[in-house]
Order: sequence, then C-alpha cells, then structure tokens
Amino acid sequence: MSAALSLKDIQILCNEVRRLTEAKLPLEHHLASAAGGQRRLQQLTESITESLNSGMPLGDVIQKHSVGDTRMLAGAVAAGIRCGRLNATVEMMGDLAGDLVKIRGDILRSLTYPVIILLVALVLFTTIIQSALVRLLGMFRSYDVPSPFLEWNASHSEWPLYLLAVLLGMGMLWVISGRAASMAFRGPEAILLLIPGVGAMIRDLRFYTLTRFLSLLVDRRIPLPEALRLSGASTGTRRLDQACATFAQAVEQGQRLPQPSSWRRSKQLPPMLHAALTQGLENEQQLVYRTQSVAAFYEDRIQNTALWLRMLMPTVTFVIIGGGAVCCYALAVFLPVIDLYRNLATGN
Repeated sequence: MSAALSLKDIQILCNEVRRLTEAKLPLEHHLASAAGGQRRLQQLTESITESLNSGMPLGDVIQKHSVGDTRMLAGAVAAGIRCGRLNATVEMMGDLAGDLVKIRGDILRSLTYPVIILLVALVLFTTIIQSALVRLLGMFRSYDVPSPFLEWNASHSEWPLYLLAVLLGMGMLWVISGRAASMAFRGPEAILLLIPGVGAMIRDLRFYTLTRFLSLLVDRRIPLPEALRLSGASTGTRRLDQACATFAQAVEQGQRLPQPSSWRRSKQLPPMLHAALTQGLENEQQLVYRTQSVAAFYEDRIQNTALWLRMLMPTVTFVIIGGGAVCCYALAVFLPVIDLYRNLATGN
C-alpha cells in the first residue's frame, strides 16, 4: 500500500480500535469496520484483517507494510495484540498523531506573521522598490554606465509577482496533495526540519515512541528481540526500524552487541536507549525501569522543545524573514548606486 495516511486517519482508526477493545469485540472480525468509510484506512484495515484471519504471524503482517505511516499503525496493532494491551498501544499511536498535529499547528502559527511579512515585502518590492529601480536605471543611462541587473529587472519587472504566484501555488499543491496532513516529515515538507528545534522535536518524539512501546512490551514479558522489532516498526522510520532489527538479531544469536555510535551517521539506536538495553540485558525488571526512565527523559525534552517553539520561534522567524527582506531592499537599491559612483569616480 503506497498511499500515505493523514493524521486525521490515524486518530479516527485509533479511536475506533479503542472502542472495539473496550467493547471486548474480536479485532480480527471488526477491524475493517473501524475505517469509518475512509478509503485509505479501509485498504489498510482490510489488509491487516485478511492477514490475521489467514493465521499469518504478526511479524509477517508488519513486513507487508513498508510505507512509514501504515507500518507504524500495523506495528502498533501487532504490538498491542502480542502483549495483550491493544488499547494501550493504540492509544499511544493516537497520542503520537495528536502530538504531530500539535507540532504542525505550532509551526504554522509561528510562521503566520513571517509569511505575511514576506508577502507584503514582495508586494512592496513590486511597487515602491521597482519604481525606484526604474528611476535609477534612467540615471545609469544618462551617464552611459551599464548595469546588467537594472536592465534585466526592467525587462522582467513582474518577476516578484511570478515568485509570489509560485510560492502560493506550491502551498496549495502541498495542501491538496494531502502531504500537509501526512504523519511523516518527508518529501517537500522535510524543509520544516530546517527550522531550529523542529527536527530535534520530531527526533525525540520518535525516540519516545520507540522507548514507550519497548517498555510496555518488556513489562508484559515479551522477549526482547520480538519487542525490539515490534517497537521499531511502530516508529515509522527506516533507520530506527533497522537499528532495532540489528540489535534484536545480535541478542538472538548471542553476538557482540552493536557499539554505540552517532545515530545520525549509522543505523544505531539512540545512545541512551542503547545504554539502557546493554546494562539491563541480564535483569528484566531493571530493563523495564531503565526504559521507563529513558522514555521520561525524552518526554521532558519534547515538552521543553515545544515550549521553545511556542515562545521563541515566532520572534526568530520574524527577525530572519523581516531582516532578510530589508537586506534585499538595501542590496537591490544601494549596490547599483555604489556601482554608479565607482564608475563616475574612475571616469568610465
């Protein structure tokens, strides 16, 4: 299945599955009805239902779904069935979707004023600054001083409007395509990760999801290798998924555990979780406590980063975009003037 699920899709299905488990209805026979008429959800739930009814192992059910969003949901359902706490795992996946909705909302609210400033700056450039540049070009011509930039600008005076139309068109296509509501920060929306704090928050949110699922599964006495594979699938990221699979394989085969390294450059578990697993490998109860502590640590970091985004990001983006617009104005007007003075001074 290739279609991406939206955050709303995930929340709808999580709520419906939660109601099914509270009503103690068999998931295998009622999961498809939880899609609520949503086409993409029906495709996913029907696929999971058919696999469960055919007796396919949970691990194989997850492997059928390679797309991030669907794999996350399939992993959460499989983890819940395996540990006997489907309600808890589905609720956690719903919370993850809710957190992503909140993050996107914070980002959009923080970017509202800077985007308005950018649009106003383009309009002002098209009117006031362009008028000044036209007069400046006349001055250059009166002194027979060449200015390629002013000549090009005069022959393409509508370029700011074209730029504005392109930006608005890209925004509309992003919304219409459904990627704006997708759970993953991939593709064009990955540019949002360049905003200070956003990338770290998404990363910590995935680490928190991984650690919480792992803690829940280990607490229910699920073997660590299986718990790692189920938890990795629930994160929706290929890097963490493969890191969990590698660690699980090493534990199963009694091999030397992967050494901690930069998770950014290699498919490794986050350092704190790696340390918790290696130090608590011989003591199951200690492993539960350590994973719970690591999850609490990432939860605190998420809350602190969210506070930073709400308090500082609007001001930072305002200064960057507003200051950038002013610098563009200054460069567009004063650089040609400086060039004119230099040519007059040298007698060219």
